[in-house]
This record gives sequence, structure tokens and C-alpha cells, in this order.
Amino acid sequence: MPAPTPARSRACSACTDRSGARRSASRSPYEGDDRNINRSGAFTTTFVAFFLAEIGHKPQIATIGLAARFEQFYPVVLGTTLGMMLANIPAVVIGARIADKLPVRAIRITAAAVFAGLGVLTLAGGGG
Repeated sequence: MPAPTPARSRACSACTDRSGARRSASRSPYEGDDRNINRSGAFTTTFVAFFLAEIGHKPQIATIGLAARFEQFYPVVLGTTLGMMLANIPAVVIGARIADKLPVRAIRITAAAVFAGLGVLTLAGGGG
């Protein structure tokens, strides 16, 4: 019998992942247990996502204003960084505790729909 091709592998009703656990072939690779992601991957993903998301937001504008007012670069950077960290710690702690109870697929679909809706509103000129 010839070796299975990628198309044949995807068509199987049950496959194994990298850890050898059996999983359904119809299941998305983005759903399921994210605990196999190493810390470096989680850090890099979070760092890039927040860097891109926070460009031009209120905390960044406030930091610019504080740096201009006090003319002290390092104390302002340290203060704003620690302030943002303290503000985000409760969200991370709570999120870690309730993550297993949240419907991840529903959250992703809702977030995608909201994002698409906001994009359509912005393109239509109704974004304010």
C-alpha cells in the first residue's frame, strides 16, 4: 500500500497530533488545548499583539504628554510601564482562572463579527 499523501491524511476520520494523541480531522488546529504552546511563543504573540493594538491609544498619548511635561524619559517610561502592568495583572489572573469555562469558539466568532462590523462602519464613514 502506498504511503498516505497529505490529502489522504486530512481525509481520515481520526488523526494524531504531535503528542501522539488522537483527534478528529475535522477539528481546527486553533481550537483545543493551548497549553502545548511554549512560553516564548505566548510571550512573542502577546508582545506583538499589544504593541500593534496600543499604537496611538490613550495610554501612549498620556505617556507622550507626561514625558513632555516632566522632561524625564526613564522615570516616565518606568512609571507608565509599571502602571500598565498593574492594570493588566487582574485581567490576566481572572482570565487564567476562567479560561476553561469560556466558550472559545463563540468568543472568536463574536470577536470576528464585531471586528468585521466595525470595519464596514469605518469604510462606510459611520465610524464617528
